Amino acid sequence: MKMILSSETMEIPDGVAMKVHAKVIEVEGPRSKLTHDCKHINFDFHLIKDTVIGKRELKIDSWFG
Repeated sequence: MKMILSSETMEIPDGVAMKVHAKVIEVEGPRSKLTHDCKHINFDFHLIKDTVIGKRELKIDSWFG
């Protein structure tokens, strides 16, 4: 059977600010700011914040087909 969805989760380090809006990703760290437009790729981006332990993650879902 063909894989339809693949997911990957990555942890956001301390000192890095990240914004995701309409497949435009903005990352700002201590050295610089990066903006990347991913509207042409079949990815879904979700910022996950765990307020209990203070952990922040970026979940990327890639759709095939």
